[in-house]
Amino acid sequence: VFQTHSLGHFSQEPFRSCVHPFAHTMIGGASTIGIACVSACVGGLLYSEKVQSLLVFMQWLNWPPFDWERPEAPSKPWVQAAGRAFGFWSWSATAFPGLPDVKPFALQGALGTIRGWRVPRQGQGRRTVLYLHGNAGNMAVQHRVRLYRLLAAPPLACDVVAFDYGGLGRSDGRWPTEASAVADALAAWRALPEASGEVVVWGHSLGTGVAVGMLTELLRRGELDAGGPRGLVLEAPFTSVPDVPLLSLAWLPSSLFSAVQSLLHWSLRAHRFPTMERIELVSRRIPNLAILHGTADTVVPFEHGKRLASRGNVTLHSFDRGHDDIVLDASLVDTLSSLFRSWDQRAEH
Repeated sequence: VFQTHSLGHFSQEPFRSCVHPFAHTMIGGASTIGIACVSACVGGLLYSEKVQSLLVFMQWLNWPPFDWERPEAPSKPWVQAAGRAFGFWSWSATAFPGLPDVKPFALQGALGTIRGWRVPRQGQGRRTVLYLHGNAGNMAVQHRVRLYRLLAAPPLACDVVAFDYGGLGRSDGRWPTEASAVADALAAWRALPEASGEVVVWGHSLGTGVAVGMLTELLRRGELDAGGPRGLVLEAPFTSVPDVPLLSLAWLPSSLFSAVQSLLHWSLRAHRFPTMERIELVSRRIPNLAILHGTADTVVPFEHGKRLASRGNVTLHSFDRGHDDIVLDASLVDTLSSLFRSWDQRAEH
């Protein structure tokens, strides 16, 4: 029977006496384990470059399976079945359809051998696109393959060079960082047989940070003094990796927001990709620069593209699309045709 106090509250002592001591131990142990798990996750995010690598590059999500040496071969039947199921969640998670006439290549990268493909153009042309993809998956992801085909087909008629950073896809390595991904891009750039003036560098999402980082390093080393790429396309770019979650925290008091901002930029220093800090230098030296961004992008909000375009005085092309489906937009081919034509005319003068 509960005893009441004068304020009308019940005494908990009789209830506590009914609880077995072992239950107290289990409850206390579970609470301790929960706190320890949360602390480990927070600590890992703040201090472990490997934990951060898993979140930034998402190399563990290596889908779809594909045969690097036989790019013409589509995914196996079980992958196609799984891809159809995954397609209800994301159209780009479907199986690899195969790419005919593609030439595999391998290069020495920062973490070992990096592996990629060269997709030949399907008409008369002279441009080559060096494509730097975003995080998760591999170079055989549906929306990436769709873009290779669009770029290679007339009227664009570009060769496309794509590869997986060390730690992703079929490339060697486990724990990519900003430095390793940029080093891999540099290796791919230097291995291109074309004159640099015929190359368009294209980065998507995380690949925009890799692209700008690569070009910044080339400029620092003086390797572009004799001429840079024909142009640079940044699709769904971010101002920096730490800024992506920060944009959703704008409601915080300014002092707290500044503290969180400083903490994230410091803790993610191995994976920052500070494009906002580099875009002015790159846009001055590479005037043929365009940003493509979807106004419905929920992964890297459109605001990032707007800020970069403003800082670098760069043209921003907006699409009523999300993060990875600009390639499906009916206006993309016309936009790129006009863009590339204007770059060619500028180069001739």
